[in-house]
Amino acid sequence: MGNWDLAIRYDERATSWLTSQELPHPRARSQNRHPTTSDIIWALQETGYAKSPPVILIDGIDWNAPQFAAGDGFTIRGDRLAAIRVLKKLAQRCGQIWLYPDTGEPAIVVDESTDPESIFHLHAACTSVQDSWEKFYRKAYGAQPKD
Repeated sequence: MGNWDLAIRYDERATSWLTSQELPHPRARSQNRHPTTSDIIWALQETGYAKSPPVILIDGIDWNAPQFAAGDGFTIRGDRLAAIRVLKKLAQRCGQIWLYPDTGEPAIVVDESTDPESIFHLHAACTSVQDSWEKFYRKAYGAQPKD
């Protein structure tokens, strides 16, 4: 299934760091919030990934507490395209989410307008090149205004 990636609310801390790295990026929206367990379950059901055997695993949430919201995010692993699809659906309720791979690969800002297939393929193409963060962010978010 692979490494665990962190899924966190995209916020001013993220945009501040991206600005310090001189990387173009979307603005963080003030309505972004931490997803609850019920939000995550809804997104899994809506995308068809709430089935067994799972193609993604999610950890760091309390599956028995519907209103639980992990303030430090949750972890996700498995099929990255499926993960992006779930996060896109989750963004409809919670706003932008930052998918931060634990491998050092570029983090992905996911929102309700993200094209999962396009961003997945762009990300895959950029991960093995020198300056992968620079290449990915310029291609994915270069036309976006900085915060």
